[in-house]
Amino acid sequence: MSGAPPAGALETLIAALKVTSYSNYVALAGFALVIADYLHTFPDEVRYMWPARLSLPKLLFFAMRYYIFVNNIFNALYIFPRDASPELCHSRFFRAAMSCTVLVLGAEGILFLRVYAFSGRSKRLLAYLVVQFCAIHGTAYPILISFLNSMEYRQLPLRNLPCMPVTANATLLGGVFATLLEGVIIALVLMIFLANRKHHLALAVSGFKSPLLSVFYRDGIFYFICLSAILTTNIIITFTAPREYKLHFIQLAVDLYVILSTRMLLHLRQWAERDGLQEYQSGTFAARTMDGVDYSASHRPLTPIQFQDREAAAPMDTRWTSSTGARSTVETDIQMSTL
Repeated sequence: MSGAPPAGALETLIAALKVTSYSNYVALAGFALVIADYLHTFPDEVRYMWPARLSLPKLLFFAMRYYIFVNNIFNALYIFPRDASPELCHSRFFRAAMSCTVLVLGAEGILFLRVYAFSGRSKRLLAYLVVQFCAIHGTAYPILISFLNSMEYRQLPLRNLPCMPVTANATLLGGVFATLLEGVIIALVLMIFLANRKHHLALAVSGFKSPLLSVFYRDGIFYFICLSAILTTNIIITFTAPREYKLHFIQLAVDLYVILSTRMLLHLRQWAERDGLQEYQSGTFAARTMDGVDYSASHRPLTPIQFQDREAAAPMDTRWTSSTGARSTVETDIQMSTL
C-alpha cells in the first residue's frame, strides 16, 4: 500500500495509540468517580448546603460541585472525537486545561479560607494569604501557558485516531505542580502553627474542647496532606515517568481535588449542626476563635426581636408552665436559631 506508513512508524503509532487509550481510560475512571461521589453525597448536600445562608464557602462548594461536570465534558470533547485536525486538538486541550485551572483555584481558595477561619479571622493573616495566593498562582499559570504552547500536534498518517500530542515540555508541567505544592505546604505549616499557638492556649484557658473545632483542624490537616500527596505524585510522574505517560493522571488529580474539597465542607457542616447549638445556648460561641455560623445550615445567631412574656400576653395552662417550662425555653431557642 503506497499510502501506508513505514513499518517502524506504524509500530510507534500503535504504541502511542495504546498509551493514549490508557490515559483516556484513567480520565473516564475519574469522571465515573465524580458521578459516584455526587450520587453518594447528594442527600447531605440537600440537608446541609441548600438551607445554609449564602457565604463564600457555600458559593465555592456549589461552583466546584457542578462545574466539575462541565470540566469533564470539555475533557470528553478532547479525548473522544476522531480525525480532528492538529489545530482543533490543541485548542480543545487548551480549553480543558484552562477549565481545570478554575477548579484548582476553587480548591486552593477553600484551603486558604480554612486557614483564615482557623486564625480567628485575622485581618493580618488575610492580607498575607491574599498576597501568597496571588503570588503562587501568578507564578504557576504563566508556566502552565508555556507548557500548553509547547505542545505540538501533527496530522496523523492513519484515519480514525484520537488526538495525540507529538511533543510537549513536561518539565514546565512539573514546575506548575511544584509551585502549587509549595503553596499547600505553606498553608499546612500555618495551620499547624495556629493550632499550637492560638488554639492550644485558648483551650488550656477555657478548659473545654469543641468537637467542631477538633473536626475543623483534623479535616484541614487531612485535606492538606491529601492535596500534597496528589501534587507530589504528579511531580514524580512528570519528572521520572516515560514521556508518553506524563499526562496520565492530570484529570484524575483535578477530580480528586474537587471531591476532597466538597466532602470536607459537607463533613464540617455536619459537625456544625451537632456542635453549634450547644455553643450558642451556652454563650461560648462568641468568644471562640472560629465562627461556625458560616458552616452551620440552621444554628444561626438569634435575632434581636424580643417577645412579650407569654403569661402576661395570654393565659396559659399552669400544668404546662410548671412541668415543661424549661423544655419550652429550649424549644424556643431552637426555633429562633433557625431564623
